Amino acid sequence: MTDATMPAAGSAPGKPVAGEISHMLGSLATLRGALIFAFFTGIIFGRGQIIAVWQHGTFFDTDDAMRLAQTRAWLAGQGWFDLYAHRLGPAPGTLMHWSRLVDVPIGLLLHGFGLVFSAATAERLTRITLPLALYGVLLALCLTMLRRLAGQTAVLIGAVLLALSGATQQYFQAGRLDHDDIAIILLVATLAALLRAFDQASRYAATVSGALVALQLAVSLETLPFAIVCAAAMPLAYMVTGAPLAANLRRFALALMLGLVACLVVTVPASRYFVAACDDYSIAHLVPGLIGAGLCVPLSVYAGEAGQWRRRLVAGSLCGLAVIAVEKWLFPACLGDPLGHVDPFLRHIWLPHVREAEPFLAYLKASPREALPYILPLVLGLCGAVVQAIRSEAMDRLRWALIALMIAAGIAVSFYAVRGLGEVLPLSILGVAALLTPLSERLVASGKAWSGFAMVGLCMVCSPLNIAWPGAISPRVAERQILAASCNNAEAFAPLAALPHGTILTPFDIGAMFLARTSLRVLAAPFHRDAVGMKTALATFGARPDIAKIIARNSGATYLAYCPGATDIRFSEHDALQSLASQLEKGHVPGWLRPLHLATPLKVLAILPPRPAAIVALPGLKP
Repeated sequence: MTDATMPAAGSAPGKPVAGEISHMLGSLATLRGALIFAFFTGIIFGRGQIIAVWQHGTFFDTDDAMRLAQTRAWLAGQGWFDLYAHRLGPAPGTLMHWSRLVDVPIGLLLHGFGLVFSAATAERLTRITLPLALYGVLLALCLTMLRRLAGQTAVLIGAVLLALSGATQQYFQAGRLDHDDIAIILLVATLAALLRAFDQASRYAATVSGALVALQLAVSLETLPFAIVCAAAMPLAYMVTGAPLAANLRRFALALMLGLVACLVVTVPASRYFVAACDDYSIAHLVPGLIGAGLCVPLSVYAGEAGQWRRRLVAGSLCGLAVIAVEKWLFPACLGDPLGHVDPFLRHIWLPHVREAEPFLAYLKASPREALPYILPLVLGLCGAVVQAIRSEAMDRLRWALIALMIAAGIAVSFYAVRGLGEVLPLSILGVAALLTPLSERLVASGKAWSGFAMVGLCMVCSPLNIAWPGAISPRVAERQILAASCNNAEAFAPLAALPHGTILTPFDIGAMFLARTSLRVLAAPFHRDAVGMKTALATFGARPDIAKIIARNSGATYLAYCPGATDIRFSEHDALQSLASQLEKGHVPGWLRPLHLATPLKVLAILPPRPAAIVALPGLKP
């Protein structure tokens, strides 16, 4: 029987090759079309954000404002290793735990656009261009993986799912400059490289995946649980397969070791090489990473025969236990609660109201209409990945098992902090698309006129379209968002440029906006390392006006500002009626504050110094 992939005797030798090329071009055309569809559908859904950023410079998240302020400071001459926000908090400022690496693409775009446009226009173009470009990269990575794992139909379904994924797009919408989008890209890229590295011929993929794991840690430790899963993937695959993946395991381990050292040298100043920080990349992550990667090298030459998987499993388990033991011995604090270092007062008063740090069960109880459609795709994606792992053979079984493990890790992390769902949401699309592919193919094969609409309907039901679900956002929250938007525009801050230099005390949810839009020093913004400033803001706005006067004056603040109706003062409900925040909302301004009548929806007040004590002349004494 003639091999279908080879030319038959006497046939034209070019036809089979031409057929393969035609098939390849058709495959690329399908992938390209799906990519274009998903990308421009995402732009259509996000057009409101694009318009708001372009016309008004609106910030949708306080982290984006802080990131822009940090990048500006670097471009203005602040040192690469100097990560202090010098205008945030009490002097000398606040040492941020953010990676400087994220500032590089932002800075390059700001500089490039700045050669042609004004500084304000360059910033708005950067804030629109960068997240949309990263969104395109995300789509390309996900759809390429789908084509390799599940075929062309899955690519088309995946494109529809990604296009409808409002929960995914919120990380990549215009205006976003925070590290979340880059962290998700690195996570998805690492997974894509690992799936290729499971093929013993893919030498470069193993090296790239090891380097990407290290880069994940240097960019954001919020993805640490997933970086650990990625780091364990190659050793686990070797335990299952043995010798075929031995060389790739060594390549992965060596690249990981080199990457971990390089990231420390590039992102951490020499003075902090031996400072064990748990909330940003430090020696506390370098040492266990080096030990774990180093142990993979001897593991790769141990018991490589196919029938010795039990010995490999025992040896690999011992290596893992050794890494945990070293971390427990040298850096025990970093094995506990990741937020354990947050000030106890802030943990009790502030942290429960931070949505991304909220446990999923609390999120579900507070906002079921928003939470349920958020987690549904992950559950379906996990089911789809498990089904595919059971049905597949050889290395494809390992690939789908890794995808299932990553999604399961995201669901598990969400019971501690709901952000875990968003970080692996794009990966869940892979499982959902594979799950829907057989049903979609049957619908198309039926020839029914409504089959296409049925496919789209299935995708809508299974997609994380939570931001568009009616009633997903409570009326109170929606009203506060509208009011906050009016205070968030560049036009609202323009009148503040005329104020003499000083320090401004605001509710910390808008503090970063003042950093990004004014030259004032800002006492508080919602970053856990600014604990003193945050506690001062909470105490000032939550106390009675007479107590707030003492706190505000002692803080050294010159001005006090807030956005009427938009600031969330739930933190002081125990004293809500008497608090300064409540009195200001009612229009009752205490005597130690003087309103500054500026043409802005923001309320800005000067903090008056105490009056000098009166000098009383006593009889017989000269004053």
